[in-house]
Amino acid sequence: MLDILILMAGRGTRFKDSHPDIPKPLVPLHGEPLIRWVVENLRFEETQRFIFVALKDHVERFDLKKIFSHWNINFEIVEVTEVTEGAACSALMAANLYRNNELIIANSDQIVVFDHRSFLTQARKNAGLIMTMKAEGTKWSYVREEGGQIVEVAEKKPISNQATVGIYYFNRGENYINAATEMIACNDRVNNEFYLAPTYNYLIRCKQSVQAYPVGNLGEQMFGVGTSADFMAFESSSNSLLLKDSLFRKLKYKAVLFDLDGVLTDTRELHFTALADALNELGIHLSMEEHRKNYDGLPTYKKIELIAKKHSLDPNSIKLLNEEKQKRTLELLRDYDLRNPEHIKIFQFLAFHNIPVGICSNTKRETLDYILQQLDIKKYLAFSLSNADVSEPKPSPEIYLKAIQLLGFDVKDIVVFEDSQPGITSARAAKLRVIPVENAQQITLEWVKNNIS
Repeated sequence: MLDILILMAGRGTRFKDSHPDIPKPLVPLHGEPLIRWVVENLRFEETQRFIFVALKDHVERFDLKKIFSHWNINFEIVEVTEVTEGAACSALMAANLYRNNELIIANSDQIVVFDHRSFLTQARKNAGLIMTMKAEGTKWSYVREEGGQIVEVAEKKPISNQATVGIYYFNRGENYINAATEMIACNDRVNNEFYLAPTYNYLIRCKQSVQAYPVGNLGEQMFGVGTSADFMAFESSSNSLLLKDSLFRKLKYKAVLFDLDGVLTDTRELHFTALADALNELGIHLSMEEHRKNYDGLPTYKKIELIAKKHSLDPNSIKLLNEEKQKRTLELLRDYDLRNPEHIKIFQFLAFHNIPVGICSNTKRETLDYILQQLDIKKYLAFSLSNADVSEPKPSPEIYLKAIQLLGFDVKDIVVFEDSQPGITSARAAKLRVIPVENAQQITLEWVKNNIS
């Protein structure tokens, strides 16, 4: 079993001015208590149990058991009567529950955009895994790496630009118990407290493997809400509403696949112009009507193959035609502003929802990479597949069958957005659910939400 230990046993005095009568984990954020945001953010596909370490006074006064029982989670509450000497001590209060299980220890005041599956995959190769972000200043704890391994953890001391997020993995609860116990025995304190992050130093001293799991930047992938100022800044940001939608809106699918042209971009006319210009060099005229009727949705090499057969082109002409068409395509793309803020919101929404996203396109790899870079969505993608990645293009189902294999989900858990008939045929032949798209302008955040919720 995977135990998620959430520490909420402090007095929460940082919020005493704005919320004097409510402990920090229960402060409402867009209608939900902060602690629920943390819980929803840490839901994994694994069988898991939440363990809350909380002050007895808070448990009784605010009836925490009743609150947690409405959230459809398996949970235990460990009550402490007094504030401990630090987070490391609070975590030990629940040792008898998690000793023999996988363990994630989390603070109760951070929200993080991360891939849950990849986090656990990397974690299970190590004794410990520390989620990190790029940050600076003495507010955080930091890790120092050598050769892909963490060799030192320092509290409130910037020994690198990789700060800890507040989410810590141990492959066995007993590893944490032993490390924390030794740290406390050595009276290894900072500001007179026993912090969590330095416990990893005691694993490292025993030659156990501890790695970092970087999630990105503070304020982009990691949102700290531990102080009243940080909380209010996050609450008033657009990210908070997007994240609320992601955490609390339940989706029908576990993964999303997009075609490129006609779905995320409208470069169909550009590709036609590039091909027509290249054909003009050989004295061949191609009309838009003929292109729509005979070649729409096919990869360039397939179009050229059919055109070459129709006009009896020799191999040298075919080679020149391919080269000229690709050259003209890239030249024309440089004059296009491909970035679409609405599409960025869609990919952020899916990332916040921990939904892996793939691109499946008949486009050439060079063109695909260029367009994805211009769209500024590469960082949100699990993968992208081009016509170079398959032996048969759409309408063959090969590209979508490969995507299914890469995702590792059942076909019922994957949805595809496609516009052309070859693409729709390809996805349906792979037994995938297809949502037909008329054009790239149709792809808005609300439209996507409505189709996958």
